[in-house]
Amino acid sequence: MKLYKRKNYLQKIRGYYQDKKMIKILTGIRGSGKSCIMEMIMNELRWRGNSTANLIHIDLDAKEFKNVKNAEKLRGVINERLIKSREGIIYLFIDEIQMVEGFEELLFSLYQEDRCSIFLSASSSYILSEDFESKFRDSFKVFEILPLSYSEYEGMKDFMNLKIEENPILEFSRYVHDGGMPKILQCSDLQEKRKYLTGILEEIFKKDIAKMEKIRHVSYFKTVQDYIIDTFGESISMTKLTDYFRNEAEIPVKRETLERYLEIMEKAKLVYRCNRFDIKTEKELQGDQKYYLTDMGFYFVKKTDSKIDYSLIMKNVIFMYLKSKDYNISTGRIGKRECDFVLSEIVDFDEEQQDDMSMKDLSTASSGSGKGGRNKVIAQVVTKNSITERLRAVKEKADARARERAMAAVSRRTFVTRDRADEFRTSTELAEPGSLADVLEQYLNANYGEVSEKKDKLETVERFEVDDKAFENAMEADSYRSSDEEINDNNTSDVVMTDSYNFFDEMAAEDDQAASYQEKERDVKVSYRYIKFAISTADPYMERQEYAALDSIKDNYPKYMLTMDSVTQEHNGTVHLNAIEALKNEYKF
Repeated sequence: MKLYKRKNYLQKIRGYYQDKKMIKILTGIRGSGKSCIMEMIMNELRWRGNSTANLIHIDLDAKEFKNVKNAEKLRGVINERLIKSREGIIYLFIDEIQMVEGFEELLFSLYQEDRCSIFLSASSSYILSEDFESKFRDSFKVFEILPLSYSEYEGMKDFMNLKIEENPILEFSRYVHDGGMPKILQCSDLQEKRKYLTGILEEIFKKDIAKMEKIRHVSYFKTVQDYIIDTFGESISMTKLTDYFRNEAEIPVKRETLERYLEIMEKAKLVYRCNRFDIKTEKELQGDQKYYLTDMGFYFVKKTDSKIDYSLIMKNVIFMYLKSKDYNISTGRIGKRECDFVLSEIVDFDEEQQDDMSMKDLSTASSGSGKGGRNKVIAQVVTKNSITERLRAVKEKADARARERAMAAVSRRTFVTRDRADEFRTSTELAEPGSLADVLEQYLNANYGEVSEKKDKLETVERFEVDDKAFENAMEADSYRSSDEEINDNNTSDVVMTDSYNFFDEMAAEDDQAASYQEKERDVKVSYRYIKFAISTADPYMERQEYAALDSIKDNYPKYMLTMDSVTQEHNGTVHLNAIEALKNEYKF
């Protein structure tokens, strides 16, 4: 069967196909297409000349393997297939690995044998247990597979020879109403679509939640789940949420229980949390947060009334698009005003990259110009939706690497220092009355014509170095201090290079490992982008209201205004984008 290629994900994974030292983990909500992407990878490996016998695929969700519940049985299944394999790399694909008890030890054994390039999929975050992370540390990479983006939705419809509406609003509204689960395009009518999405919700609960968590009051959990689905994108205060369920919904749940329920929904990939971020102080705010749905289809399948906030719907769609591009996303707060999305990218000048890159390369990478420069310094995958968490991770990893190198330097009597001046700086069956398609078309028809020719994307990337004081304040918020060492690993013989450095003093301190390295500030930069969405800015009063938050941000980071009726232009320092065009053309912020 021919499969629609999801190029965005395949491009991220291709570089790791033959890497036996890196376990590839595909996570994402059930139905998002993880198994199909695994099949695409296997097809590409066959095309490259790999023997079919060397491609082992075990889908633990299939009937064939329904009795494989523990590591011992899974090992037996794998061994049967390894016998048939030929010389060369064995490519091992296991779907829904988290369903096997004690899989961590089995994986570790396979990893140490160094025969297999391992690919795993999981429909929840439960695979990333403490035991798993302690065993593999930096030897695994997570690729989060999300439902179809709008660009992929249209691309898959074209691939399947399905009709694409000429009216862009109607076509986009179908996408929003149906959601982006790939199999939704195989459903013939609205009733079948509703049945399919309801089935996914039930499967998530049975296989990804009830199996992993002990929930005493299932009815309470499902009530909370339905409430979060219905109020997606709104600010949630745990205190007010607790009061609501106790006093209005008459469900006697504790605050701690509600927090746990929300965490479970996150782990099951049903929702994503968007934290609040104070733009002025560059610190993450505690308390209120927002939860966005992984797929809008869940909202409409649960919706029982006609009250719909189209602005929230669009923000959810935009959030998930940004998520697919690996941005770290927060909701911005500046005073009493709010910026819908703050995108952050962390630029980490790794020591190894510094050794391999010339000063010219670094200059090009830092400015964001030049082919390939950006990919060398920007963190590609964000595993936590937290700017401060990501900063901490960068710092901790740098410290750990520097300590290891410092210990190696001590053992070889090798000491290298640098003067600070030498540091690197560098049809309408679905459009029934009251549907989203109908309402959006009616609202926007007066001021939205046919989509113009595809415009050139504005892809200018600006980067600004965080000043020392701002960075210290950000670290204080997390009660964290970190450093990087000045001692650099040198693979040459026991040559000692010193600069304002006493070799004998260092030798006397050799027994004290803590004194074997010195601290320096890490060259870390954070680049921000600010995004505001409004249905329309045609009304001058509404335009002033929507611009207020962006105008309150008094720095030079890029700012964007997305609307349903604007054309691509730049006005008073803010880039205006048509939201549908930006999503369709996969605009890079």
